[in-house]
Amino acid sequence: MSLPGVETGISLSVMLAGILIATLAKPPTAVGGSLVAAFMVFHGFAHGPEMPAGAALVAYLAGFSVATLALTFAGRALGTLMQKTDNRFGRALGVVAAAGALLAAA
Repeated sequence: MSLPGVETGISLSVMLAGILIATLAKPPTAVGGSLVAAFMVFHGFAHGPEMPAGAALVAYLAGFSVATLALTFAGRALGTLMQKTDNRFGRALGVVAAAGALLAAA
């Protein structure tokens, strides 16, 4: 299986995440969850070819999914912590992420 525009999708996901961070956006849970799921699909398709030869597909997918969810929850925890601190740092981080993704897409 292939997914067209995987690299563009990854760049756009990082750019959108950066914009959301920089603007301190708080989308509804359904919207945020859908975005995370879409991000996971693009990143999963990009890392799929990295599966070691002879590895069990189900085990690889399970490990990749668990790692992705762990990163997602860690990011959410970090975001919650950042909301309780000075917003300038979070906004700067979001601007850097969005700018980097924009440059990567160009």
